[in-house]
Amino acid sequence: MVVLSHGPHIGRLTTHSARIWLRLSGPGTARVRLTPGTLADSGAAAALADPEAVVATSAPAATDSDYVVTCDLSDLTPDTGYVYQVEVSEDGQHFTTCDVGGRSTGGFSTLPDTPHLTRELVFGFGSCIHPYRRDDRLFDGIDVLTAREPALRFMFLMGDQVYADLMPKELIGADGAWHTPYSWRKARKYREALDKGAYRRVYRAFWASLSMRRALMRLPAFTTLDDHEIADDWGIAGENRDASSQARKDAALSAYELYQHCLNPETPAGRYWFEFRIADIGFFVLDTRTARHWPGEEADKVLLDHDQMEALETWLLANRDLPAKFIISSVPLVHISSIFGVSIPPLISATRDQWTGFKVQRKRLIDTIVEADITGVYVISGDVHMSHVAAIGTERQPDKIHSFTASPLVQESPIIHEYVALKEKISGYQVKPIFKGAGTNFGIVRIRPRAEQAAPVAAPGQDLGHHDQPSPKTEGPTTSGLYDISCELHDRFGERYFEYPGTAHIVLDVDRTLSTSSVLRSSSIPYLNAATIVNHLHSRYGIVYLTARPRLLPHIGLVRAWLRDHGFPASQVIMLMNLLDLLPWRHGIYKKKMLTHMIEHQRHTPVLGIGDRITDAEAYLANDMFALIINDDDEPLPDHEDVYRISPSAERTVWDQIHDVVRDKIGDQRMRERVAAQQAKFARTAR
Repeated sequence: MVVLSHGPHIGRLTTHSARIWLRLSGPGTARVRLTPGTLADSGAAAALADPEAVVATSAPAATDSDYVVTCDLSDLTPDTGYVYQVEVSEDGQHFTTCDVGGRSTGGFSTLPDTPHLTRELVFGFGSCIHPYRRDDRLFDGIDVLTAREPALRFMFLMGDQVYADLMPKELIGADGAWHTPYSWRKARKYREALDKGAYRRVYRAFWASLSMRRALMRLPAFTTLDDHEIADDWGIAGENRDASSQARKDAALSAYELYQHCLNPETPAGRYWFEFRIADIGFFVLDTRTARHWPGEEADKVLLDHDQMEALETWLLANRDLPAKFIISSVPLVHISSIFGVSIPPLISATRDQWTGFKVQRKRLIDTIVEADITGVYVISGDVHMSHVAAIGTERQPDKIHSFTASPLVQESPIIHEYVALKEKISGYQVKPIFKGAGTNFGIVRIRPRAEQAAPVAAPGQDLGHHDQPSPKTEGPTTSGLYDISCELHDRFGERYFEYPGTAHIVLDVDRTLSTSSVLRSSSIPYLNAATIVNHLHSRYGIVYLTARPRLLPHIGLVRAWLRDHGFPASQVIMLMNLLDLLPWRHGIYKKKMLTHMIEHQRHTPVLGIGDRITDAEAYLANDMFALIINDDDEPLPDHEDVYRISPSAERTVWDQIHDVVRDKIGDQRMRERVAAQQAKFARTAR
């Protein structure tokens, strides 16, 4: 009996249409039932049972297409939710409803067709999927967020959706031709695909992930490819101009077209870059892999071929008046060049594979944007197994371009990435690092019409829902006349742990403030009532966690795990970035730098800090913040009206004292005034 072996995935999404992609286990036919509505609508199931709900039937699944079929849905209503079911049949007469891990219905919303967005638009992005090297639970987090966020319309899968050069050798079977990697470490476990049969086998293995299938049956996707869809670092050694490599490239692209590119808007044969538009938001999805060339001469290095580079520049100039323009690039515009603040190219170097290795084309792109004074440009990328945010610009316009990177979805992310610094240099421009981090993650871009913004701080006696009613952003690099645009990073639980620009007003040093432990370990026990009160403060004002304790390469994910296990709210954890700041006498200096960075670069407006030593108090005061210091030592704290001592030996618990100080001694009025002062200071700094 034929069954659904892969998918369904949703693609080719427009205002009036969509495509359902799927693969059958053998010869057969698929069809789609469709009805307007949402997955939460109890009437949708009854509507799907109507015979007229069948709206599309596939062509017969055949061997030459690896039993992949598509069903195109047309004549849909713009900006409308739909629920669908997939049915399959072996004889074309008797159909059975498909089940994917206990789920038989999928859903999506068509795109709006209005001149401007009238409500929030959210899209996701990420890259790098290898379920045999890392568990695939990150897709469970995407699924959770999709259910929670009705504004999340689609996702960009930005390359390395399979690893054709790292196929577990026990999975290759009898299909296709394979090569043993030259690296002995890889040769022990993996094989590299060489022909069409092998590449298709890779997709069948990697895309069997149940978590991935469940997530993508309810979240449409646009895709691009990177090196591992063909082979590691493809194009660096001249493979795109090597006749002997052409057969392998053709085989890889044949599989890519069948499994991925058919989800995208239709393009001319052999072209994998494309553009589209949603209301007044523009998107240009690059192909940074199939035409690249990296010869010895700098001027001859090509990331994008002539036609694509010309098309990108024409698109930027033609759409200069759009409030936001997103360039989707599989590889980052800026990337790693140092660790612990010291450049060590042999240790960490990805320059040849990123835009960094193609300095002439990168500068040409930036020159086009700056010289034509094009605003609202964002480069979205993946590939590098770490997340980071950076701004590129001039001294007069330091935030001309923003680079948002999220990676990996399902791959290894070394702990060492927590300590990597973004120290890129671009001739004539400045690169401003904003955030970097390790661990599996996916990105979210939120485009919010400005009329939807709420008041910055709650009125007395009123709670401010931090996630539902964020503070209005100061006019600056991530705003246009119409929209506020922010970038978020989420983990495998679907929890947001980073937001730029940020809205948090409280900085919390996690060590010896949440528990008596000098370093958070799994055995650390939180102070009584700490989690309850931190959750209350987070919902009201927003929290950023801070840590700068000496430790040997701790993974920031361990801190997040401790917080989650003990009931604390998920939020950003900022960790030590420079080896010299491990020295005890530099803690206070570094705290001041971290806080200044938050205010000036990440757009947070911290106005209250919670710590445990005098250097914390000094750092908070230096940034015009209230200071709550948990300390029973004889060491005197600064004599200042904004400094409050919290005594661990007092009758009331530490966190009850903190709650009392925030509520009764500081209060909403002083918090509002301090937030306004911080935002005014940032506005002056930005100008």
